[in-house]
This record gives sequence, C-alpha cells and structure tokens, in this order.
Amino acid sequence: MDSARRHELQQNDLDAKLAGLPGFLKRHGSKVLLVVAFVLLGVAVARYRGNQAAVREQSVFASLATANNAISQLQRTEQSHVRQQMQISALRRSPEWAKLGDAEKLQFGGNPAVLLTARLQAENEVRAGVQGVIDNADPDRHAAALAGAWQAQGELYWQLATAAPVEVGPSTQPAATTQKSPAEYLSLSKQAYEHVLKNFPQQPRASSSARMSLAAIAETENDFTAARAHYQAVTDAADAPSAEKTVAAARLARLDELAKPVLIAAPLSPSTQPAVPDAAISPMGPMPMLPGLGAPMPPAPAAPTTAPATVPASQPAQ
Repeated sequence: MDSARRHELQQNDLDAKLAGLPGFLKRHGSKVLLVVAFVLLGVAVARYRGNQAAVREQSVFASLATANNAISQLQRTEQSHVRQQMQISALRRSPEWAKLGDAEKLQFGGNPAVLLTARLQAENEVRAGVQGVIDNADPDRHAAALAGAWQAQGELYWQLATAAPVEVGPSTQPAATTQKSPAEYLSLSKQAYEHVLKNFPQQPRASSSARMSLAAIAETENDFTAARAHYQAVTDAADAPSAEKTVAAARLARLDELAKPVLIAAPLSPSTQPAVPDAAISPMGPMPMLPGLGAPMPPAPAAPTTAPATVPASQPAQ
C-alpha cells in the first residue's frame, strides 16, 4: 500500500471520529465537564494552600518582631525614666524645686501614669505578638520562632518584675495601676523560660539562654542551688554558645560568695561616718540583674565638684 492510500485511510478515520464527536459530547458531556471542574478545583486548592502557608509564615515572623520591638521600646522607656528620676532627685535637693508648681513638677517627670501606661502597652503588645506566633506557627517548621516567642514573654515579665518602683498618686489613671506585683511577674517569667526548656530541647541557643535566665531568677530568689544547677548545665552543654559558657563559668565561681549571708554592722555615729557625695547615690536603689547574665549594674561614679562657688553645695556639678 502506497503512502497516498495510507494517508487517505487515516483522513477518513479522523473524519469519522470528528463526525461522531457531537454525539459523544451529547452522551458524555456532563462527565467531561465534571472531570474538568475537579481538575480546576484541585489546582485552585493547591494554590490557595500555598498562599495561605506563605501568609502564615509571614505572620509568624511579623508577630515575633512585634514582641521583640515592644520589649526594646520598653527598655528604652525604662532607661529614660531612670535618667529622668536621677535628674529629678538632684533637682529636689536644690532650693529651686520648692519654687516649682505642680504642673511644672509633672513636666519634669513626676507623673507616674506615663511610665505605667508604657509598661501596660508593652505587656499587651508582647502578649499579642506571642499569641500570633503560637496561632500561626507550624511546630516542626517554626520551632525556633516558637522558642523565641516564649523567650520574649519571659524577658518581658523579667523586665516588669525588676523594674524600678513607681509611686502611684491619686492623679494616676486607674487603667495604669492594674499591673501585677513583682513577685507575680517573676513567677510568670520563670514559667515562660521553663516552657522553653521543656518543649524546645532541640534548640540549643534558646535552651542555654533560658537556663541563664532561670539562673538569674534563682539568684534573685536566693535559690543558689537551682542557680548552680542551671549554670553547670550550660557549661556542660556541648552545643551551648561559647559566650554563655564563659558567663556561666564566671557566675559559678562567684556563687559561694553570693550565697553567704550579708552581715550588717552597727550604724556609725555622725562623727565617724564617711561622707558620701549625693551624686553617687542612685535614687532608684540597686539596679536589677540582667536575665541570662545576672550581674548587677554598678552605680554611677560621683561627678567631680567643678562648679562655681555660687552653686549651692547640695546641687551636683553640671
């Protein structure tokens, strides 16, 4: 059979099939449309799930960033408050303070509602950020982010537990006085760090950081046995960061000294008591220890007395 004959037969066969296509569609058209619809639906579902996964992942890291930014802002606010209170303490020792009116004193930072409101706002933002991570994170893919969220919560409560006390007056807004006690915040911080240790053992950086923070909390509670156990665990961990191992070893070496009871001597008489410059005394008292490091901040050195003789003796040199 030559090629022309074969081509003619193939053409006739195709014509026959095309001629029968309307009948085929008439008999099976609904089934064909159903199959096409299922295929299109599968493609749409796959694309939707892919988009949703991307949106959830973005939400995880955005929520974690929100929590960490709120903590950083709270740190800056607290530091600004401490500096402001030191300036106010110096001003109160000068005759000029008595000449100021109530409104002017508030302008210098006498209103505690501003700081208390900032603390409440930071607490709400961190809790919302942590909850956003928990709601959107995949436990397998986002284990580090989940551990970071619980660490942020522990850091927030540590800061609130060790924050400088604020005098609450009758003019303070009621909403700004609804915070918990330092002991309650310290307990919440401890719970958050313990959650990291229990649920994220495969995250070495988060685990060692949580142990350092728990050791600092234990020192604050005078539980030096627990503090020693946490520091020792960090130094023994093969995958702990070297910087934290160094700090843990240093704190271990000092624990015996820190555990000794403080001996309080009898007060000195005015004639034998050494003079301490007012500028060397912080109005906020001892600064709190840093979580994870536990080292208290040293007091600021006294400013040199270089002011002119016309400056009152009780006012520190500018």
